[in-house]
Amino acid sequence: MRTTVDHFLTRPRTTIPFTHEPPDARTRLHATTRRRGRATIVCPRGAADAYTLLTWKHMLREAADTTDPPGPLVIDTDRLEFLSCRALGVLADEADRCRRHCIDLRLAGSQPAVARLVEAAGLHVRLPVFEEVDAAAPR
Repeated sequence: MRTTVDHFLTRPRTTIPFTHEPPDARTRLHATTRRRGRATIVCPRGAADAYTLLTWKHMLREAADTTDPPGPLVIDTDRLEFLSCRALGVLADEADRCRRHCIDLRLAGSQPAVARLVEAAGLHVRLPVFEEVDAAAPR
């Protein structure tokens, strides 16, 4: 039996007709990035939704491109106010891209809703979730 999330993530995707970021997208979603040893830790703040999707995609790509293999690249979800299914799909796609470059993308955060969403979408193998950044990026 397929779940609604399975259907959403496996159906043909409609491309979003944005050719550029909306003018205030980076005020609705922004991030800080820091290094801890070989790990890159990204701390996004705001909502990763349809409006900020290009910002989200660029944010993840920039972080991945500055991460040296084997990484990991850790996305700290504690300050995300909202994570849409489409933004989760972008995250899974970036995790696949990272894996091809021998980088392990991991999610970390204390919000149980993120882990439940990843599990419900069947993405737990592609997107490992840790309860805290220290577990995802040991010192």
